[in-house]
Amino acid sequence: MNDLTFQVVNFVCPGEGCNCTELEEVMMGITQSTPILSLAPLGEGEVDVEYGNAIADAGEIQHYGCSKCGLIVRDEVNRPLRDPAELLAWLQKRNMLRATNA
Repeated sequence: MNDLTFQVVNFVCPGEGCNCTELEEVMMGITQSTPILSLAPLGEGEVDVEYGNAIADAGEIQHYGCSKCGLIVRDEVNRPLRDPAELLAWLQKRNMLRATNA
């Protein structure tokens, strides 16, 4: 049994005037495939595609950042964070984590 204690990310973008609450992980060198479930012709040569769950393989973290304004989360010497442990410390320092009830 896994005894990990997860903390909920309570991110608020520090970008001026942004206040977005969605933190994203941007990856590079990744291969992703997505099953196509159905197709619906819309006319005029356009087609709506319904996809299943994406499957990702390999890749590495390029940076973490705000999903709205694109602000990149950086360390004290202005390097983009690329490691989950660095991100955890950054979020803890800014009180952007809270305990789960699970």
